[in-house]
Amino acid sequence: MDQAVVGERYEDLLARQRGDYTSALLGGFRRLRWSADRLAAERQKRLRELLSWSVERSAFYRERLSGLDIERFTEADLASLPTLTKEDVMGSFDQLVTDPALTLDLVNEHVDNFKTDAYLLDRYRVVATSGSTGLRALFVYGWDDWCDFAALASRWNVEAAGPSASLFASGPRHISGAFKAFWDGYGSFGQTSDYLHLPASLPLPEIVARLNAAQPVGLSGYASIVYLLALEADAGRLHLSPSTVSTTGEQCSEELRALVRRTWGVEIRDYWGLTEGVFAFPCTSGRAMHLPDDLAILEVVDADNKPVSPGEQGAKALLTVLYNKTQPLIRYEVGDAMTLLSEPCSCGCAHRRIANIAGRSTSFFVYGDGTAVHWLGMMSIMLSTDWVAEYQVQQTPTGADLDVALRRPHELEGLRADFARVLARSGLVDPQVTVSAVASLPRLHSGKLQQFCPLRPSAGKRAPGISSR
Repeated sequence: MDQAVVGERYEDLLARQRGDYTSALLGGFRRLRWSADRLAAERQKRLRELLSWSVERSAFYRERLSGLDIERFTEADLASLPTLTKEDVMGSFDQLVTDPALTLDLVNEHVDNFKTDAYLLDRYRVVATSGSTGLRALFVYGWDDWCDFAALASRWNVEAAGPSASLFASGPRHISGAFKAFWDGYGSFGQTSDYLHLPASLPLPEIVARLNAAQPVGLSGYASIVYLLALEADAGRLHLSPSTVSTTGEQCSEELRALVRRTWGVEIRDYWGLTEGVFAFPCTSGRAMHLPDDLAILEVVDADNKPVSPGEQGAKALLTVLYNKTQPLIRYEVGDAMTLLSEPCSCGCAHRRIANIAGRSTSFFVYGDGTAVHWLGMMSIMLSTDWVAEYQVQQTPTGADLDVALRRPHELEGLRADFARVLARSGLVDPQVTVSAVASLPRLHSGKLQQFCPLRPSAGKRAPGISSR
């Protein structure tokens, strides 16, 4: 097919979906003002619709939910259902999705081959994540699913009155890159947006130079990169006066909050979100975050998946996404620890809140000469390498050692060269990289795999983004 025709078709699809997104956003705004009872009724309705749809369209759930009395099922009954892991999602991909045209082979081929934003089968969007486990997972959103997700992710955003800049992933297979492409040049209601999107994996001096030239008044990014930018401003190399600073994707430390407060005189707005389909937003009345109580159910549980009381920190959470009917996630295990708050919020919003989110850490390698290498460039390589099952990157004084568990035999030199280029682009001189195939990788007591293992900072120094608590 002629490339120009493909481009035109993509633009037509994008314009139409943006229009549907605007309608979804208006509905999302209205639900922010709903009472707790009305939100509970909405969750009840959506939960039964999701269960019914999943049993009808998904072979995986037809077997898993066999015999369930869906018409009488309530949110309180969720605890009777089994949990869902990332391994379950990927191991039963073809059976779990509700469109038989979506096969793992097809979705993998789509993710591995597209270089810019693209639709799959003219209606689906696919994003990839490896998270803390090192296992690549693929998440598919249908047309309406994506509109709801984009509206959920943007309805509580507080935009600065002026140009803004963001520093996240740039590739379309990452959720931040996919949202960037969807919103690029397009505001919430179709207005032109003045936004500078910079890949967080760029060398720090280049980021600083481009921010100095653009002079954004709104700044958002991974907590670790915002930490480095605040240090650059504190050292007199970054000349910004942002009125809003937002972080997401990594744990926001007290050290970072204090640094931003001291450097720019503003409080960080920290967001919590997952590629799997949920965002929580910082409240104006404190540091707790409001959940999307109309579109998702989040159960805070202990290590054995037993519910913990409000006010008590759980070991993890179980997520049920109420709007994604293409790839239903029902009681999906999320490794982040958090606390569910039960008391009403003074801001007046009835959506429940979570606080004390922990468990995710930054992945910055900081070398002796001051070179800082963000995890993002290395993770981008792994997300496009489907022959690697799991991986672990150990920082060394002069580069990195990479251990990989392979899905199938494969030559490793190309992977080694790609890693060396990422380190060199970030400023590390003559990086030394080794890649070794291993049968298995060591795991933490929690069962998680630590993907990135930085060297311990020297005495008196602290790696970017690491909390002093």
